[in-house]
Amino acid sequence: MPVGTESGRLRLFISYSRADLAFADELAGGLEIDGAFDIAIDRHSIIEGEDWKKRLGALIADSDTVVFLLSPSSAKSEVCQWEVDEAVRLTKRIVPVLVTALGAQPAPTALAALNALHLDFIAASETAEIARASAAAHALAERERLVAQAEQAAREREAALDQQRAALRASARMQRVASGLMACVIVGLVGWMNQSRIAEEWFKIRHVYPYVLSASQERALQPLGPPFKECTDCPEMIVVPAGEFLMGSPEGQGSYDERPQHKVVIAKPFAVGRYAVTFDEWDRCFALGGCKNPASDSSWGRGRRPVINVNWYDAQGYVAWLSKLTGQPYRLLTEAEWEYAAHADPGSLPLSLR
Repeated sequence: MPVGTESGRLRLFISYSRADLAFADELAGGLEIDGAFDIAIDRHSIIEGEDWKKRLGALIADSDTVVFLLSPSSAKSEVCQWEVDEAVRLTKRIVPVLVTALGAQPAPTALAALNALHLDFIAASETAEIARASAAAHALAERERLVAQAEQAAREREAALDQQRAALRASARMQRVASGLMACVIVGLVGWMNQSRIAEEWFKIRHVYPYVLSASQERALQPLGPPFKECTDCPEMIVVPAGEFLMGSPEGQGSYDERPQHKVVIAKPFAVGRYAVTFDEWDRCFALGGCKNPASDSSWGRGRRPVINVNWYDAQGYVAWLSKLTGQPYRLLTEAEWEYAAHADPGSLPLSLR
């Protein structure tokens, strides 16, 4: 069985209960936006009058991975149980995604030993319209394709029925052989499609894309104007104007390495964090895999307190994660930029720069 599509995208089949339909559509739309996946979902991929069970079996057989949306409703659904059993029979990789806590309802036996991706902490928001719009467009295009395919198959059925049956039998044999030979490759591909990547893409859809500034919005920013941020948990930024200042200490003051005092010119405005990076901001980076150091608070408390117990390499990792998350260039301040910004606004403690 070939893995992925001709374009190199991974095929995913989403198994869900009707009670979780809205979540399934949002997840399918979000993965479509990512561009690395081809999504199969029953309400988009089965046309009226078609043998649904036969079609579901074909969709599962054609997929690389089955994503099972786990909730109390899906855990007791006979159709969902059949889809899980079919995926197990075809030795498909199964990735459980916990949508709603199961409570007393047991998970399907085949999923009990699998580690589930927890997305039940993500609250619904207005930005889900992005995912729903993509899902609707996908559904329309897929339905048109399936209708055209069905009409073409009807015209050719009488003349080519025997050949089609023979081809299906040969294809089924090849799929059984290939599924065993490609098991290691599939595991590697699913490792690439890891939980942290799905969680990060989901976070971007809801908490980053609505905030990132466009080129025209960046040009409209004014020095010392209103602050801005490019994701819900990103540092709050403010634009510092261009200018010049005397850097260092006068003779007889300060440390020897602060002399001689000299003029520094800041040629153009730049955006700088208004406050020190907080534990809330750092913890989001750590939760999404961008920061490796959990940063102990040494019993002082976390939340909106400034993050402590991180070094220069940790800080470099944090601004690199901000750049990857938002698609914008973030970096640490130079010594001159830091001192200039601190002189401009003594109440702030800038740590990051864009």
